[in-house]
Amino acid sequence: ATSSDPYISVCCPEGERFKDNVVAKTKTVKKTLNPYYEQTFKFILSENHYPYLHLEVYDWDAASGDDIIGKCVINLYDFDSF
Repeated sequence: ATSSDPYISVCCPEGERFKDNVVAKTKTVKKTLNPYYEQTFKFILSENHYPYLHLEVYDWDAASGDDIIGKCVINLYDFDSF
């Protein structure tokens, strides 16, 4: 691909369903393979949430729907302040 329209969806598993719930989403950065996001998100996780954040990177596409182009899982216990 020569360019992409990426955005990141921040999800957090909750409850016994292990279903991801979107808690934040970045803006879409148009026509780039090296997006830079100057955004900060704050949210409170309840006791039902697992201590993980799932980041999913999508390529926005109005015609055929968004395509997932990457993902990772962050363990919040890896941070001292959690």
